[in-house]
Amino acid sequence: MDITGSLAVVTGATAGIGRATAFALGRAGARVAVCARTEANVHATVRDLKAAGIDALGMACDVSNPTSVDAFAASVSRERGAPRIVVNNAGIGRFKPLAELSLEDWDATMGVNVRSLYLVTRS
Repeated sequence: MDITGSLAVVTGATAGIGRATAFALGRAGARVAVCARTEANVHATVRDLKAAGIDALGMACDVSNPTSVDAFAASVSRERGAPRIVVNNAGIGRFKPLAELSLEDWDATMGVNVRSLYLVTRS
C-alpha cells in the first residue's frame, strides 16, 4: 500500500511503539501528526522527525479529554487536512493489586486505554 503524502495521526507518539510507528510511517512517505501528554516530549519528537526529513507536526493532548482531543484534531485539520491513517497508540497502566487500585486509577486507565479510541477516531 502506498501511503506517500497521506496524513497519519499517532497518539502516544513520544516513546516506545508510538514513536517507532511515527518514524516508520514517515519513512514510508506519510506526513505525521503526533500527540502525547507532555509538550516538551512532543516538541522533541517533532524535532527528531523533521531532522529525519519527515513532514511532522505535534501538540500536547490528553486523549481521554474530549476538549483536548477536539483541539488537537482541529489544529491538525487546519494545518494539514484530514488524516487517512489513525494509530490509537496511547496507553497507560496502573500496576497495583486490585484491592489497592483506586477508582481514580481505574477511570484514568479506562479514559486513556478505551475512551480515547472513540474520542480520537471520532474527531
